[in-house]
Amino acid sequence: MIFYSIALFSEAKPIIEKYSLEKRGDFFESDNIKLIVSGMGAINSAVATTYLLTKFDAKKNDKIFNIGIAGANFSCKKGDSFLVSKVIDYNSRSILTLPHQGKKLTCTPKPTTKIDIKNTLVDMESYGFLKASKKFIKDENIFIQKVVSDFLDATIPSKEEVYKLIKSYYNTHQQG
Repeated sequence: MIFYSIALFSEAKPIIEKYSLEKRGDFFESDNIKLIVSGMGAINSAVATTYLLTKFDAKKNDKIFNIGIAGANFSCKKGDSFLVSKVIDYNSRSILTLPHQGKKLTCTPKPTTKIDIKNTLVDMESYGFLKASKKFIKDENIFIQKVVSDFLDATIPSKEEVYKLIKSYYNTHQQG
């Protein structure tokens, strides 16, 4: 089975379209793909991911993806995408890792315009997603992929811009 736990509907919509997933209750699904939209924040992500993986009796060898937007405080372009290998909870400084080669991501409790951790992506969900996923799925089958939407400025991307960024990413990358 392939699982997706996605924070925003505008991030999930390109995946829903690509795989023609049907809405069934709290989930979008096909025979071998299950997707949940968690809402913003690490707690929402952890709860939704746990619900998803419990509801469909996830196995250690299943795969799970978190794909979404993130800010960046390093040199790159809007629309660049990065696989994540380390997630830092900003408040506790607790670190979770994955065995993939990738970028560092800092998970904050609210949107921010500056952060004291250098060379990092920034989002609000990944720590909760990863903490929950590690309880059910082998580390090598957990994937966090982030598309740069901003550079920690005060600009909040519109739903349409988020959709376009993720759709562009998804059209050039095959998951699962």
